[in-house]
Amino acid sequence: MSKRYVYGLIIAFALFTSIGVWQVYRIGRLTETFEHEKLLTQAITFAKALPIDLCLRFTFTAEDKSQPAFQHLQEQLVLATEHMTLKGLYLLAQRDGEWVMGPSSYFKAQTSSPLPGSLYPQPPPEVFTAYKSRQPQTTRPRAKGYGSGISAFIPILNPKTGEVLFLVGADLDSQTLRLNFLYARVIPFFTTFILLALCLIGVKVFGKHNDLSASTHWRQKYSETILCAIALLTLTASITWYVRLTEEHARALTFISQAQPQVEDIAKEMSTLYGKLDGLTRLFGASSHVTEKDFKCFVSRFTESVNVHSVLWLPAVQAEDIARFEVKARHSGLASYRVWQQDAHGNPVAATGRKTVYPAYYLAAADDL
Repeated sequence: MSKRYVYGLIIAFALFTSIGVWQVYRIGRLTETFEHEKLLTQAITFAKALPIDLCLRFTFTAEDKSQPAFQHLQEQLVLATEHMTLKGLYLLAQRDGEWVMGPSSYFKAQTSSPLPGSLYPQPPPEVFTAYKSRQPQTTRPRAKGYGSGISAFIPILNPKTGEVLFLVGADLDSQTLRLNFLYARVIPFFTTFILLALCLIGVKVFGKHNDLSASTHWRQKYSETILCAIALLTLTASITWYVRLTEEHARALTFISQAQPQVEDIAKEMSTLYGKLDGLTRLFGASSHVTEKDFKCFVSRFTESVNVHSVLWLPAVQAEDIARFEVKARHSGLASYRVWQQDAHGNPVAATGRKTVYPAYYLAAADDL
């Protein structure tokens, strides 16, 4: 084998190695940027859907755990975490110079998690930056704390004063992050290995090339051509993978971005509905007795502007008061009224086995108003 072939193989080996290392690095950076942008966009979308009026009731102490609003928001955090395949979603507030936890999906997922109001362990610098700058921030990959992986922090501002009320935190699991990196880098690793293997095979093939006779099998005669074809196909596959991965990331970010206006519209409609229901709650709180006619009259005012199918009043009734409640309902005009539940076969039976029941008392369907 001539020196020309040796030099050519050395150059090819160095070139393929450099290309492989560059592509692995480039795809790694591309994937990291995508994961940061995706997490940030998801966190912003969720933050915009938060019911600020409910969140203002939280004190970020252990006492919040007994609030229905806290429990409801925590359920939403758990569902959103599962839907967006995140490690966790939570609220953070600054109290006396320390960062404390509010509602969090971690409290449901981990029985050993601390109560609301406990200190947020090892807050990264981005927490303070988000609070001071009032701008969303993402962290570099971390190995400790709740945010092992990468985290995003979104400041929620007071609509009247502009002050930061609290932060919404979103964590992407480090294991998920590693799997995404592995998925993105597997093809560059594989193609680099093939190209380097072709270089080593070429050393052996080119060394025997001058000794070939006229009767040599065609596969040996055209071995250089075959190796070059395989190398070009491998490079084409690598480039195709890079383009495909870039398009996947772009489509995912576009989808999330286009979903933001719809999420905001839904959140606005839910906020309007909550305000209407809050007014209905005040009606019951201000009157010792509300008739069915009063109920339907009040409800008809907002069913026209809000997409509501029906509105129910479910009063809380203690188990020992069920009989008295049924008598009261019958005297009010509901002659056959009784509090019931379904048995294992779907048949109506008397409601038992619970300290408190919530029977349907008044029902106002949109079609009947």
